[in-house]
Amino acid sequence: IPSCRKSQREAYGEVYFRAWRAASGPYLDAMEEGCLQDLMFHAVHASTTMMAAAVRQVLTYTHEQKRQRGVDAMLLKLWNPILFRALKVANPNVRKNAATLFIDAFPLQDATKPAVELDEILQSQFNHLTRLLKDDTAVGVRVVAVHGVCRILALFWDLIPQVTTNSLLAILVNDLAHDASANSVRVAVLVGLKYVLAQNTSTGLVTMLKNLLKPLAPLLHDGSERVRVAFLELLLAVSKLRALPWQSCVA
Repeated sequence: IPSCRKSQREAYGEVYFRAWRAASGPYLDAMEEGCLQDLMFHAVHASTTMMAAAVRQVLTYTHEQKRQRGVDAMLLKLWNPILFRALKVANPNVRKNAATLFIDAFPLQDATKPAVELDEILQSQFNHLTRLLKDDTAVGVRVVAVHGVCRILALFWDLIPQVTTNSLLAILVNDLAHDASANSVRVAVLVGLKYVLAQNTSTGLVTMLKNLLKPLAPLLHDGSERVRVAFLELLLAVSKLRALPWQSCVA
């Protein structure tokens, strides 16, 4: 896996998924625990960035099949004993790997469970996203979390309670956009918000952002050129939306 081409890894991912889909009985258990879950474990605990990325590419095919019957439940079952524990470990590389895979697999859910239990599962995942944004020891984890949260807000807007959305956006705009320890975090917030606006211009989201963007104004004069450029690119994206006055970003 680490030495082959990306296209081969993607092909391996398809083979794994098709084998899982066709398996039953003890063969299904072997596919889930001995193959897919084994890949998940090694993707999270990979010792190098290259290895983590390679195994992640194999898993991507399965993550992209979430619309197929039974895939959501399988992913929740297999990821549950690995992923959420890894998000809290002391090793920052493991946390970063786990955060990246968590965002790939989000949302982890099982439609066969009672509504109350399903809500608890989702709320637990929202709580994990908040903790990742507030990771105070690893810049890389915060950067991954920022990009991931913006992707999730853009693509799963209807799934997320409004109070949770507002809380996540407030952390991005009020805290991480002014992260003094790393300009990469500040850039990630601006790039992430631009992505959100490119993917989702629903009235609810635009209204919420209208009330939250003002704290970004000081970034126009940030000491980092990368941050200033990212801010101006966000400003250009905002200027294309009539419902979101660009002055709200610089007032």
